[in-house]
Amino acid sequence: MRFAPTIPRLLATAIAIALAWMTALDAVRQTPQGAPPAGPPSIALPEGDGKRLVERLCSECHDPSLVIFTREDADGWAVIVNDMGARGAKAKPEELQVITSYLAAHFNRQNEFAPFKTVGAAAATARNEQELFAAGKEIYGTLCAVCHQPDGRGRDKVAPPLVGSELTLAPPAIPVRIMLHGKAGPVNVMPALGSFLSDDQIAAVLTYVRREWGQSASPIDAAAVKGIRTTTAGRARPWTTEELKQVSGQSGKGAPYE
Repeated sequence: MRFAPTIPRLLATAIAIALAWMTALDAVRQTPQGAPPAGPPSIALPEGDGKRLVERLCSECHDPSLVIFTREDADGWAVIVNDMGARGAKAKPEELQVITSYLAAHFNRQNEFAPFKTVGAAAATARNEQELFAAGKEIYGTLCAVCHQPDGRGRDKVAPPLVGSELTLAPPAIPVRIMLHGKAGPVNVMPALGSFLSDDQIAAVLTYVRREWGQSASPIDAAAVKGIRTTTAGRARPWTTEELKQVSGQSGKGAPYE
């Protein structure tokens, strides 16, 4: 039966999309009147039939660039887009079909769309920890700060704090896994970023969050990320706190990362 293995994947996608909507909407609510909406950096979507519809219709609730965090086949995107229509999106059935086809063509597991390729690109040529830290700061500000906040203290019901985080400050194998495959928490799911960021970029942003805001955990290099990426290559779902603690073999120190 084809449905059985598909349901968990669609459920995880739906949760991730819901988190993205909630993040964007919450950011808009907190923006002073007259100020530009806060939110993730706007990433240019690929050209193609359907792009304008995605930008026009999806922007009613969230930044259209949030779709870059999702990879689905045509059936998976159809579920998401049709749900959007059921929730009140002002689109005709034929427009929803165009959107589905566009998303399935550009955001599937075969095609590579790398909008963050140039963000923190200096990480690849970093000669010391300071340069790696600087590249990581750029990546964090572009990709992570909208949820975890510039001060690393997170947002209630959106993203947990990174300051004093048990898992962020754990041995490198733990935060690297979270970046590569995502993290399931009690109220949300952090998206997997392994397909969007290189080993150098992941090493840089983790070095930054582990050594910023008064924290002093060890830096992480690209070789460590590459090794863990290879070891966990077959994983297709986000990690849980319990699984990560089993990997580390210890509870660590600091406030729990949930």
